[in-house]
Amino acid sequence: MATIGGASAVLLDRIIGSIEAGKKADLVILNPSISLCPMNDLVAELALCEHGDSVETVLVDGRPIMMEKKIMVADEQAVRERLVSLQPRIARAKSNVLQNP
Repeated sequence: MATIGGASAVLLDRIIGSIEAGKKADLVILNPSISLCPMNDLVAELALCEHGDSVETVLVDGRPIMMEKKIMVADEQAVRERLVSLQPRIARAKSNVLQNP
């Protein structure tokens, strides 16, 4: 019911529900990390223990968002540099909020 059964139930099985050419698909490929050990109940461990370390590849609507742990849709270095450049401004804003509640 989680894939083709669910898609069929809402009459979308021609568009989603299975991995086929021409269908929409969101996929996450994992390389299990230590956070998933001992893998006694993989579903529970994925839901409760995995915090992102295992994620290798992400496809949304069939488009690669992350491949081999590299973000494909944004320049990670540019984002980091922009965040670092904003730190003084954020610190000033936080200080102002704390001084004038």
